Amino acid sequence: MRASSLAASLARTRAFAVSIGAADRLAGSRAGLLHVLTYHRVTDEPGVPPGILSARPDEFERQIAILAARYRPVGLTDMVRAREQGAPLPARAVLVTFDDAYEDFAEHAWPVLRHFGVPVTLFVPTAFPGDPSRRFWWDRLHGALLGGTGELETPVGTLPLGSPAERLDSYRRLRDWIKAGPPERETVELERILERLPVPKDLPGVLGWDDLRRLAREGVTLAPHTRTHPRLAGLPPGAVEAEARGSLDDLEREVGPAPRALAYPAGSVSDATERALERAGFRLGFASGGGVNDIAHMDWLRVARINVGARTGTGLLRLRLLPFPVRRRAPVASRPKVAYVMSRFPKLSETFVLGEILALERLGVDVALYPLLRHHEATVHPEAEALVGRANYLPFLSLPILRSQLHFLRRRPRAYLGALAAVARGTLGSLNFFVGGLSIFPKVAHAARLMEAEGVTHVHCHFANHPAVAGLVIRRLTGIPFSFTAHGSDLHVERRMLPQKVAEAAFVATISHANRRLIVAECGDGADVKVHVVRAGIDTEAFAPRGERNGHEGLRIVCVGTLHEVKGQAVLVEACRLLQDRGVEFECRFVGDGPDRDALRGAAETAGLGERVILVGPQPREAVAATLEWADVLAAPSVPTHSGKREGIPVVLMEAMSSGLPVVASRLSGIPELVEDGFSGLLVPHGDPRALADALERLARDPLLRRRLGRQGRLTVEREFDIDRSAALLAERFR
Repeated sequence: MRASSLAASLARTRAFAVSIGAADRLAGSRAGLLHVLTYHRVTDEPGVPPGILSARPDEFERQIAILAARYRPVGLTDMVRAREQGAPLPARAVLVTFDDAYEDFAEHAWPVLRHFGVPVTLFVPTAFPGDPSRRFWWDRLHGALLGGTGELETPVGTLPLGSPAERLDSYRRLRDWIKAGPPERETVELERILERLPVPKDLPGVLGWDDLRRLAREGVTLAPHTRTHPRLAGLPPGAVEAEARGSLDDLEREVGPAPRALAYPAGSVSDATERALERAGFRLGFASGGGVNDIAHMDWLRVARINVGARTGTGLLRLRLLPFPVRRRAPVASRPKVAYVMSRFPKLSETFVLGEILALERLGVDVALYPLLRHHEATVHPEAEALVGRANYLPFLSLPILRSQLHFLRRRPRAYLGALAAVARGTLGSLNFFVGGLSIFPKVAHAARLMEAEGVTHVHCHFANHPAVAGLVIRRLTGIPFSFTAHGSDLHVERRMLPQKVAEAAFVATISHANRRLIVAECGDGADVKVHVVRAGIDTEAFAPRGERNGHEGLRIVCVGTLHEVKGQAVLVEACRLLQDRGVEFECRFVGDGPDRDALRGAAETAGLGERVILVGPQPREAVAATLEWADVLAAPSVPTHSGKREGIPVVLMEAMSSGLPVVASRLSGIPELVEDGFSGLLVPHGDPRALADALERLARDPLLRRRLGRQGRLTVEREFDIDRSAALLAERFR
């Protein structure tokens, strides 16, 4: 950047920073709190992969001007002294870090940081400097897809490489698949994809050793970022130690003494990773996950960082710098206590919440239940009955609830009123969200007080709507970190306050890569490191193949779920009429209850289906498993509703596939991530009864196909959708 243009721009941003008011006076007002910001690239260069661009140069200048004017930037040495000597940190303390050491750091970022006197730590992957052949895998993949044409066969399906939007979506799908799998996907699987594409030669590179030595002389703190930038949580402990120690040795050989501090690539860290890093002699480890670090109680080998993305902007950055500290993370060997917040409990159709809680408790997590409403149904899963007795069902108003409001108004008035104002402003414009958010606020504040007294270490919320609002309020009032799982309609119908919820959550789980792409698109690429795919898994032992299914006449079809428009049962009734007209023998059972029961019964009678279509009503889990054992195929003809509702990945599809049952489902939302057409099931266009009838008729006439799809479906669920695997991923993050 030219000196004259830099000076003019800095003058503008200095004036802008001085104009910042009340929000910044609140931020960081407590001493002993530390925010850590993560940047990657600052550049005007076009074609930067999503999630890698942190800011354009002019926006970066505005952000650093605000940090210099309103906060107290500190250096890594200040943090080391805080750990080793107990030295205090000032109020509004902020540490700026850059990962990956891209060349544009020296051109665009460092001149601004140096001008404002803001210390910076640059984490260097030390196998990259001096090796022009090394480039980051995401840059190679993104550049190759931009230059590709036609279609590309990949492990996630056939991806189009036509319009810029198609190429970008194809990149995101492959990137998410690589990041969700084992480390081999970054190497072996990636190379298999890239060998069919033109990989550009002029991809952005990492700073060389001469440039790094110059930056160190000018005041940049250089620290290890491993040698080859692998995701450490997927490596054995010995390999973690080798990557960490090798990176430190490289820096000390080329530049001089380096701090025993490492940034985990992609924020990937587990308890085993943390122990390996400590054995390698490191004193600080920087992870991901937004939040404020409380120096008195922090985990020094898992320091929380706030990722700055291209869409963060100064407003959202100031929001993320509000002083709500992350609670001390429970020691690895301890039993974490997690409060689960859900809309209603127990709800027959939400077996995924019940199964997840039971699996977490098997892993040693102490789960406390805080439903927003008590749900009443005639049929209840037996496993849920024991949990109902210990659930914290709270009224909307009571004397203890009023006392809790007075408690927070006396002790933490700014946090209480700020949380109430945030809910009111964030839900304004939606009657459902506004009334719902304000009506639950008093009971949520009371729940926050109870959680604090009970020693809750983390709050996890199922659904991105009202439960996630509850989690945000609890964090504002108590500092207890929260997370939430986004499913289907809770994310697709309306996304009120979603950027704010994501910004303040410790992490976000969602059941599909399709949902993850939607959240990142809505909240900006800064959300990329915070949103994780955690499947809504099922108990593969409760739902298991029980033997051959072909000792009867005709095709036995089952459809399980709430009788509601979004499930598409009306499409299945019409498909059954077509099967009857074609002379196909079948029987179709609908398991569940709901508002469409009478309409479905009337449609079946009008179509003359008689006893071929049976509405058996709601059933507990054991009865559903028995019905799946009876059936030859499960149909899940999901459709988007007129109001925008749509399913994520129906759990009953996992249950059926785990039972060895072939499935026919809509090509919609995240369903193709579970059902691979022609391999582990059959996919049809949503809302198309003729295509659905064709698929069912094909299965009726081909028992061998049914068996093959059933076997592959079982293997798919065992590999990716087992509840114990999903619960283990959550438990690791809770700890």
